[in-house]
Amino acid sequence: MKDRIDFLVLRVVEDVRLNWPAITGGILAGALCMVLIGGVFLTSWSLRRAFPGWLLDGGAAAYVLPGVSLERQNELAAEIAGWPEIDSVRIVSAEEAWRRLQRNFDDWKDVFRGFPNSPLPASIEARFKPSASDWTAKEPVLNKMRRLPEIEEVAPEGDIYAPLGSFLSVVRWARAGMLVLAALALASIVFSVMGQAVAARRDELAAYHCVGATRAFIGAPYYVEGVLQGAASALVAFCVLFAVIVAAGISHSSPLNILLSWRLSDSLLLFGWLLGWGIGLGCLGAWFALRRIFG
Repeated sequence: MKDRIDFLVLRVVEDVRLNWPAITGGILAGALCMVLIGGVFLTSWSLRRAFPGWLLDGGAAAYVLPGVSLERQNELAAEIAGWPEIDSVRIVSAEEAWRRLQRNFDDWKDVFRGFPNSPLPASIEARFKPSASDWTAKEPVLNKMRRLPEIEEVAPEGDIYAPLGSFLSVVRWARAGMLVLAALALASIVFSVMGQAVAARRDELAAYHCVGATRAFIGAPYYVEGVLQGAASALVAFCVLFAVIVAAGISHSSPLNILLSWRLSDSLLLFGWLLGWGIGLGCLGAWFALRRIFG
């Protein structure tokens, strides 16, 4: 086992030493793709912070009048949940809504400290079934919610949020398209770099194959190189995106900086997202390169 590990390490080090210009170029080109992937992540994350979950997920929030007891709120939630257009219902207390607002808009914490108690009302958040996802089907249900005596207001309003719903739908499709294009580009870059290394050792690898070496043994160094290249691209892209986030936070005032407010957990999540994409696509590119030998 130790001999195999030594062989793997020596082969990877030797390939990196001989092919470092192409690998460096591949890492930088891959980082550009990863910046796009990370940008998609940041856009999605910012949209979910900018708009409540019920708005992005095709639901509605019915705000309860002050003084309505929790027992009555449960009765209202059960009544709404029984409607055929509703998929699920959840009660959000005033305290929970206040905590959510403070968590999502951390940059305004100095303003929030001026409120001794939650200024927000309790609400009943409802999500629609896919069969009632269009605004024509939602509007009668929203009007039905508004007629409930304990409900003060219902959001979203169909006429107001319909254009926003269409915009978010376009954003989702654009996001998926950009992810596919960036993923294909990064896999192609790894394939190109690994392909050069495989081509340079084609005869040697064929000889290993002829004497009985397994595909896993022959391909392991190239999978490791693909993973390292993808991880390096992810690290470079993370540094670029983090610098952009910090620069935006310094240069903009709080109201404009809300969407870019960032915490350590967000940074770890972004890095994990990029690293996962980098490693997966690095392995995919190496697999395509090895098909030149194994077919």
